Amino acid sequence: MQKQLSIIIPVYNVEKYIRSCVESVFRQGLSDEDYEIIIVNDGTKDRSMEQITDIVERHANIMVINQENEGLSVARNNGLAKAGGEFILFLDSDDLLMEGSLPLILQKAADTQADMLINNFLELSSEEISASHGVYTQKCDLPVMEGMRTGKELLFARQNYVRFAVWQTLYRHDFLQRYNIQFIPGIYYEDVAFTYECYLRAERCLMTNILLNIYRRRNHSITSTYTLKHAKDHATAFGKSWSLRKTTQLTAKEYQNYQDRMYSSFYSIAKEAFKHFQDKHDRLRAMEYISQSAPDLCFTNGMDQRLATILYRISPRLLMLIWIQRWNWAKRFHNT
Repeated sequence: MQKQLSIIIPVYNVEKYIRSCVESVFRQGLSDEDYEIIIVNDGTKDRSMEQITDIVERHANIMVINQENEGLSVARNNGLAKAGGEFILFLDSDDLLMEGSLPLILQKAADTQADMLINNFLELSSEEISASHGVYTQKCDLPVMEGMRTGKELLFARQNYVRFAVWQTLYRHDFLQRYNIQFIPGIYYEDVAFTYECYLRAERCLMTNILLNIYRRRNHSITSTYTLKHAKDHATAFGKSWSLRKTTQLTAKEYQNYQDRMYSSFYSIAKEAFKHFQDKHDRLRAMEYISQSAPDLCFTNGMDQRLATILYRISPRLLMLIWIQRWNWAKRFHNT
C-alpha cells in the first residue's frame, strides 16, 4: 500500500540539530504506517548519524541512504528516487516541523489534489528554539486559505512573493515525476530553477497560512557568504531558469512577465558581485559566468532592458563596468 508522504532529509555536518529535526517529525500525531522518512547521509564528517541511531532503530518507516559527499542537490535527488509516498516534503536537517502541521497540510492536499501546497513558516534563532525546547503549535486562528490557482498565476501575481525555498512546499509526487523535475547537482541556489519549473508547470496550487516549519536562522549558513563559487552557481541556476521559457508554454503576457523576473535576477547577480567582491576582475568574472550559462539572453521589455541586452551582446564586461559606475555613484550619493 502506498504511503501518503515521503519526508526527505539530507544530512551533512548537523550533529547539533539533526536529532531535534527528526524528533519534530514524530510529534505530528501521524501513524508510522502513513509516511516514510528518507534520511540521506551525504558523507557527513561529524557525529550526525550517531545522534539519531536509536531513533532509526526504533522506527521501521525510516530509510537511510549513505553516499559520498555530493551536495544537497544530489542528496535530495537520490532521496526522491527512492521515495514512494503520494506527497513529497523536503525537510532541511537544521530546521523543525511545527507541531501538528503535517495532518493539516496532508488533509488539505488530499481534499484539493494540489500539485503544490505552499505553506508559511516561523523563523527563529537557535537560542529561541532551545528556549522553547523546539515545540511550537499552530495558532488557533490558522489556517487561512487562498483559492486554487495555477503555478503561473501565483508566479506572476504582483501581490505574491515567491520564496525559493522548497522546504515550505508539499509536492504531489506524480507531478514531479511527470515532468522529471530535479535539482541541478553540485551547486548552491539549487532551489531556484527547481522552484521556477514547478511554478511554470503546476496546474493546481494552493497557498496557505499553515505554519509548516520552524526555519532555523544561522549566522554561518551557506547563504551568509558570497564567493566566486556562489557567483558561478548563481549564474548556473539563472541559466537553467532562463531556458525554461523554451520548454514551458507561455502566453505573450506570461513571457513578458517572465522576462521581467529574469531581468531582475540578472541584475541581482551583478549587484551581488559588486557588493561582495572588491577585485574588479572577480566582479567581471561573475558577468562572464552569466554569459556562459545563458548565451542567448535577450530582454525586450522597456528601454533599460533593451539597452542592457545590446551592451551585454557587445561585451558583458562592458555592461558590468557601466553598472559598477552606476552603483558607485549611488553609494557616493547615499553617503553624502
